[in-house]
Amino acid sequence: ILAGANISGDLADPQSAIPKGTLLAILITTVVYIGIAVSVGSCVVRDATGNVNDTITTELTNCTSAACKLNFDFSYCESNTCSYGLMNNFQVMSMVSGFAPLISAGIFSATLSSALASLVSAPKIFQALCKDNIYPAFQMFAKGYGKNNEPLRGYILTFLIALGFILIAELNVIAPIISNFF
Repeated sequence: ILAGANISGDLADPQSAIPKGTLLAILITTVVYIGIAVSVGSCVVRDATGNVNDTITTELTNCTSAACKLNFDFSYCESNTCSYGLMNNFQVMSMVSGFAPLISAGIFSATLSSALASLVSAPKIFQALCKDNIYPAFQMFAKGYGKNNEPLRGYILTFLIALGFILIAELNVIAPIISNFF
């Protein structure tokens, strides 16, 4: 969603392209997320023990929830730990897909494209801030190189910051820090 806004200097007509691109990205994202939620929610039960015979139950005892009318008894999962179903299994998309490795490849690709977009756009934004002399101590990062005025020094700084976070190697430590920037 922010990819177009972050590289607005490279767009031919940013005043027209950014609003159209942002609204189209929000619309497509919304439709995809709603479609996935509806399709996965319609073919995977909320809680499951992992026993296939649980779905064959025809006689329900002590079941008072709305799911009882559809012959699903989730009372076992309320008192015990169930490791399957929408509420408990984080690999539901792999489970319902036709080819599970494709889901993992998609997650990896989305992560990589987001990281690359941030690694390219952050130095350009930082260069613009330095050119406006907002941070006088960092004036050396205002200099650009080549015909497109690429922020080479900003790329190096961004690489070093990213490398520092990678070397921490603990996602639970990194997540609260990184989430402040998004």
